[in-house]
Amino acid sequence: MTRLLTSRSLLILRGEQSLPLLQGIITRDVRHLEDKPTTASLILDKNGRIADEIVMRRREDTVLVECSSQRRILLKHLLERYRLRKKVSIEECEESVLWSEEKMEEGAEADPRVAGLGWRVYRRANGEKEGDEEYKELRYSLGVGEGEELIGLLPWHANGDLLSQVSANKGCYVGQELTARTATQGMIRRRLVPFTAPSTVSGEVHGPGGKKVGKIVVSSSSRGLAMLSFGSISDDLLSSDGIPIKAFLPEWMKGHDLSKVHV
Repeated sequence: MTRLLTSRSLLILRGEQSLPLLQGIITRDVRHLEDKPTTASLILDKNGRIADEIVMRRREDTVLVECSSQRRILLKHLLERYRLRKKVSIEECEESVLWSEEKMEEGAEADPRVAGLGWRVYRRANGEKEGDEEYKELRYSLGVGEGEELIGLLPWHANGDLLSQVSANKGCYVGQELTARTATQGMIRRRLVPFTAPSTVSGEVHGPGGKKVGKIVVSSSSRGLAMLSFGSISDDLLSSDGIPIKAFLPEWMKGHDLSKVHV
């Protein structure tokens, strides 16, 4: 069943310089849109930390940019700031983001980040029920963060490499220097992973002996995302609230050397 995601909204970019504008800002090479209809990316600040995350779709001579509804105006202002003299119009799109776990209609495209996250279609809503809670719980079970959940994180900690949100050799973009240096020289020691818990949790995560091994990034009543060091994922963990949590690697993350960047 197709559901409406009120938590996600669209901007529409028009003009022949829309892709060059994005290319200088985002972590993903826009040339992926030449052979794929949809791709995902991060936007970094000057210090190389996540300022936003987006999903992009090319439609004829326009580019649709999906983002958090809470951050749409902020993203619009950011794109306008970097537009300078480029001939690009940036507007709020009246179409909605609709989602389903299986492909339900023509025009839907698979989520470009990870298999299992479902299908998206952009059009005007037609009385569909809201599916934000169902979608959020699925995201959390797969270890995929969005919007405010990712702000301030480093792209590798947020699994931007594993989710095909970062390209290795696309040239300069905002925040690229630290990202490129870590990709070639650095070792990743912690990543965003899903967990389950009997109730909402917050604060730090502690392992055996009370040692701090990470922090809660976001939590619902039974699931959430935590930033954890790899060695602690299988341990008995407690939140700062004293509530036990069970961290795990989703299937799509297994088999990767998580200490290395994959781009």
